[in-house]
Amino acid sequence: NVRVPFSFSNGKYSQFFQPEIKYNYEKIMQEAATHPDIYEGFYHSMDYRLFFQNVIRKAELDLLPEWGQTVDLTYRHSPAGGTPVGDLKAAEVSLYVPGLSRNHGIRIYNGYQQKNAGKQLTFSDAVRFPRGFSRFQNKELYTFGADYMMPLCYPDRSLGRLFFLKRLRASLFYDFSRLESILYKNGTKAGTIATTLKAAGTEITADGHLLRLPAPVSAGLRGTYRAGYRNFRFEFLLMINFDFL
Repeated sequence: NVRVPFSFSNGKYSQFFQPEIKYNYEKIMQEAATHPDIYEGFYHSMDYRLFFQNVIRKAELDLLPEWGQTVDLTYRHSPAGGTPVGDLKAAEVSLYVPGLSRNHGIRIYNGYQQKNAGKQLTFSDAVRFPRGFSRFQNKELYTFGADYMMPLCYPDRSLGRLFFLKRLRASLFYDFSRLESILYKNGTKAGTIATTLKAAGTEITADGHLLRLPAPVSAGLRGTYRAGYRNFRFEFLLMINFDFL
């Protein structure tokens, strides 16, 4: 993996550009008792990525940049040799704008990808799925997402030796995705089928430090209403940031 970061920061603005190239080789071997339909073999893959960011630097209490844009372009393919994996093209754009009050923030996300699958394997998605849904295979995916994030309070309290609570925050979100997948009949391709997924919900998250370790930890709960299914789904959230230095 080779990437070269270019920083053009000036004053309160942070501008960043990073090209990246990645090569991957993977070989999968099965035991004698493994079912013969399970994949065995090797494949190569190449990833090319261009990432650009132009944002106003965040203050210590800001959850998102006050203003900014990011653009992320990805292309993946499998060179000759080994099992063909197909290819993937993706573009993701995020826009940051201020919220209604101090330290609030709004993030608007748009992502689009096209994927050509190999006979046995295919690349994982680059564009995100709507929250509350499990991923499934697709050949074309568009996702729109909107987040409103706000701090609730700053307790600065220690819960014994287990957790030091710095901040409680909340977010409201809406996600929309349109997918096109291949329709199979009796093991052969019989056309395509389009699916629309919609979700809205909220997240309550606690930020702090676990067991007095320096790496920041965020833990919380997400509740999602899945419009097409007319039901709710709840998920536990946990993130540890090792890039804090």
